[in-house]
Amino acid sequence: MAKREPSYSGNDTQWETMMEHAKSARHDLVVPPRPSMALTVLLHDVSTSMEGSKHRAACEAALQEMAMCDSAAHFIVGAFSHDVFFPSRVPMVASVASEAVRQLPVPNGGTALYRAVKEAAEIVEQILDEHAAEYDPRLAVIKVLTDGENTVEDGCEDAAREAVARLHARGCVVSLLQAGTDDTAATVLGVPEAAALYWTDDSQTLSAACLAACEATELYRRAASFASSSGTASPTISFGFTPLQRLKSINRSLVAKALAPPEPMESQASSVQPTHPVPIALGHSTTFSR
Repeated sequence: MAKREPSYSGNDTQWETMMEHAKSARHDLVVPPRPSMALTVLLHDVSTSMEGSKHRAACEAALQEMAMCDSAAHFIVGAFSHDVFFPSRVPMVASVASEAVRQLPVPNGGTALYRAVKEAAEIVEQILDEHAAEYDPRLAVIKVLTDGENTVEDGCEDAAREAVARLHARGCVVSLLQAGTDDTAATVLGVPEAAALYWTDDSQTLSAACLAACEATELYRRAASFASSSGTASPTISFGFTPLQRLKSINRSLVAKALAPPEPMESQASSVQPTHPVPIALGHSTTFSR
């Protein structure tokens, strides 16, 4: 018995058109664009010990970072002393965020470091959850600028540590820029040494550390963006700044070198001792010996 062909009442041209549409429909898959917006949360310590040149230098470095950023970067600015203050919990463009930095409170009071980190982390998590199509978690950074340890006993220590762990698990970076050699806060929060940046009390060196952190963040973001576009693994959280107070001497030439754009670095073993402040090369995790 002869095989019966399916009936079709249209002409050959219509049939060919339908077949072409059927073939192409198999390949018309809508792929949503990758999120590309970067988010930086600047969390400034405005406790009493930050008054004077340290506060001015930190603000100036923040303003310079915002002036150098591109349009695909948003900011949230926060401050903390005995209380935590966010002018806005909505991401801002650089020009608006700059005004928020200029209007930070005058340094006064204690240091609610852990509560500030906890609240900043919660803000970032909410933004990433509600705007997943816009913000890439690997381009989200919280920079905590402080010169001391937590002095407000508010029970937020564990919550802050857990919040940092959640962000790190999502690929976000939480970095600590802290004066002096006390690493209590970095240890409690679980911030890896490679993301704990230190400065001295000298305002010029402080600015150098902040600018080096800005450069390191940009390098990390470029590596993360490249990894995203090429389908490779995300880079390790691997930037830091030499603990300047642990060096025997610091001269103006070293400060000038820290302010200058860093040169490409060769891969180094983790045991290599740095002789001047410099952002760590990306692509591998390096720890400075103490």
